[in-house]
Amino acid sequence: MTVVGMTGSDGFIGRHASTHLRNLGLVVHKIDPRKAGWQVRLQNVDVVVHLAGAAHFTAARPSDYTVMEQENVSMARQVVDAASDYGVHHFVHISSVKAQDLQRPTASIHVSDDYSRLKRAVEIAVDERARLRNLPVWTTRLPLVYGPGVRANFLTLLKAVHRGMPLPLGCASAPRSYVGIRNLSSALLRCVTETPIDYPIIYIADAQPISTRDLVVLLAETLGTRAHLVPVPRSLMKRSLRAVGKGDLYSKLFDELPLDRAPATELLKWNPPFSTREELAWTVQWYLDSRSS
Repeated sequence: MTVVGMTGSDGFIGRHASTHLRNLGLVVHKIDPRKAGWQVRLQNVDVVVHLAGAAHFTAARPSDYTVMEQENVSMARQVVDAASDYGVHHFVHISSVKAQDLQRPTASIHVSDDYSRLKRAVEIAVDERARLRNLPVWTTRLPLVYGPGVRANFLTLLKAVHRGMPLPLGCASAPRSYVGIRNLSSALLRCVTETPIDYPIIYIADAQPISTRDLVVLLAETLGTRAHLVPVPRSLMKRSLRAVGKGDLYSKLFDELPLDRAPATELLKWNPPFSTREELAWTVQWYLDSRSS
């Protein structure tokens, strides 16, 4: 019986992933590196899944970023060290597509904002520490993850589509990768059960990228409503969002981000079990149910 130690198990991804693993007969131990004596919970653990860390972050001052990086990097190193000390077989690091190395581009995204820098710094810390300890690691980079319980930008968009609000996204036609939480959970199962070789970095995503415009249309169809898309030129949207300090939002909506799933398919022998339409339907049903309860 495989025993998994999971940091960040109380978060959106962690709750779904731990439930998925337990339903398949695996044992999942909650690991909280912020509590004293947490290391002993790694006794008899086979694999560590490291999810804990900042999910969204923008520093108000440079010192805020420095503190956040120190906290996240230090925690990651401690988890790797403890995993090695307790004889853990291998390590699964859940990272973000925003951390990708510009020397090895997979999509048109740049390590420029605070969150990108932070995720990259943690990736480097995990990789260096794990190599020093000879601990095999899967580094999984994720695009936006959606599913029941999703928050932040995706939930905001879902609410806007449901309310029939006009959205200036008619020209947001660039393909972008997303990953539904059930697809992600199935990939994490493969990461837990397969031993990594040579510290691979893999991208987990739904089978097909979808543009923001088409995502809105599909959400509207699933909700049984009509999408109200206004074809505002991309150049005007970029200037307008930058003028109000939301330049990063333009990138999230309009820039292309198609990820290469080939390494995950090849190394994990994994393909997404659910289509984007199926994952969106499950998410929309949760949203509607939560409004009526």
